[in-house]
Amino acid sequence: MRYIDNFLSYGATIVVPILILFVALFFRVKLLDAIKSAIAISVGFIGINLMIGFMVTNLGAATKLMTERFDIHLTVLDTGWSVGAAISYATPLVLWVFVLHFLINGIMLWRNWTNVLNVDLWNYWHFIFTGALVYYSTGSIFLSILAIAISIIVVLKLADWGAPIVEKYFQMPGVTFAHLETINWLPVGYGLNKLWSIIPGINKIGERSSDSADVALHQTTAKCLVCCPSGVATSSMIIKKVQKHFDDLNIQLEISQCKLAEVEQYAQSVKPDFVIHSAALPPGTHLDCPSFLGVKILAGAAGNEIYDQIMETVFHAHQPDDTSRSTNDNRIGVLYKIIGDPGILGLLIGLGIGLLAGYDIKGTLILMTQLAAVMILLPMMTRKLMEGLSAISIGAQSYMSKKFPGRKVYIGLDGAIALGHPKILSVGILMVPLTLFIAAILPGNKILPFADLPVIPIFLTWVIIPCAGNLFRSLLSSIVVVCCILWIGTAMAPLITQVAHNIGFNIPPGASEISSLDQGSHVLSFLLWKFFSLFH
Repeated sequence: MRYIDNFLSYGATIVVPILILFVALFFRVKLLDAIKSAIAISVGFIGINLMIGFMVTNLGAATKLMTERFDIHLTVLDTGWSVGAAISYATPLVLWVFVLHFLINGIMLWRNWTNVLNVDLWNYWHFIFTGALVYYSTGSIFLSILAIAISIIVVLKLADWGAPIVEKYFQMPGVTFAHLETINWLPVGYGLNKLWSIIPGINKIGERSSDSADVALHQTTAKCLVCCPSGVATSSMIIKKVQKHFDDLNIQLEISQCKLAEVEQYAQSVKPDFVIHSAALPPGTHLDCPSFLGVKILAGAAGNEIYDQIMETVFHAHQPDDTSRSTNDNRIGVLYKIIGDPGILGLLIGLGIGLLAGYDIKGTLILMTQLAAVMILLPMMTRKLMEGLSAISIGAQSYMSKKFPGRKVYIGLDGAIALGHPKILSVGILMVPLTLFIAAILPGNKILPFADLPVIPIFLTWVIIPCAGNLFRSLLSSIVVVCCILWIGTAMAPLITQVAHNIGFNIPPGASEISSLDQGSHVLSFLLWKFFSLFH
């Protein structure tokens, strides 16, 4: 147990890459490639954590000022996720969780009951927290272990459900999120989106009309895979030029990149609409989509020949015939480019939060630029992380196809990676001031959101994804889930406060009880806790 605690104390930026390294070697990835992948994953995690920390620091200060400015007084203080982790590791359940997870995950993979290999060791504490709630309320080790086992099984099955969605939505082949506090909202998110789609009036709000925006944004969306010998240098330059060219045409491309030698395997996973390669494809390469030799793209105007070929082959040179719609379509395109740009969206959100916090001009401008930086840099860090995971993902698929034909294995990771997607980040940040407002007026809520408020976007990942870019539905679903998070966190507060006192957790002065938005996000843990409490 001491060795496990010591290993986990290194943090996710060390623990996860080391585990990934061993997983890569298990799947017969070459040692040098495995080490390079582990380094890239570590860099990605460090970058993501730095950006989240940067966001927490700046939004935390704004949150404090908004709370004081609007005189919000509630009796339960949000002390952040650390109280849940502290309570979890103070139980005798820690070793059981690791043993149980390895056994359950291994057996389910072996029996083909899951396709997820969860290596997010750092976040196993969420399973411990589930058991801790049951343990402290019933005193039963058996019921606690049973609750932990159920939570592990449910999370693995939900990660299976979410795997193809993550692959398509985030362009992360071979990856899924096995993060309890986020993935447990997946059924709720899809249920809410289904509800909005059948309510007259609401189901039309935020939907693009088929005679204008769909022409510009729906019909002209495609996946592109760019490859070069190294998988980094030349392909990155091509991506930059291709992205700009098609952005100017108001065509939305989802671009992935890989090494030339891996293009066939990667294409089977990503399923692109077309491939651009900077050098000749390896002999015998078979692709199920058009491919284009894109070296001319780097030569400026000469690249127009390649672009014309792509337009003719992939998009069939589609142009709207109805010229009466052209002005409206252009306006939609310009608005989409403004609002859809992460940097500009960060500036606008920073402006709104700065005004609500009562910042002066200097403070507001600083917050605007800081949030713009987060919106731009977080996706970059996520791409670096995925660069490291690509080799492991391809190695895992190759290994499994040989051992178990037709099987595909997904690597389960931390849901915080989802913040690399601009839509999730932008909607989540918009929910920061809204969460404060909801907390102040919600009947039955006693939590004053604070420590976990800046990371609310992470908790809302699986609420935003089902809405497929519909801002109105994303906000509507997020409001419903935030209400649930506040109610659940309030219900947990007496038990969490009591246990925190017992283990010597430093409770802030002036707080009668403590809880957090993080604990409130554990809807699965909450349901299991309430169920097993019936047997006490």
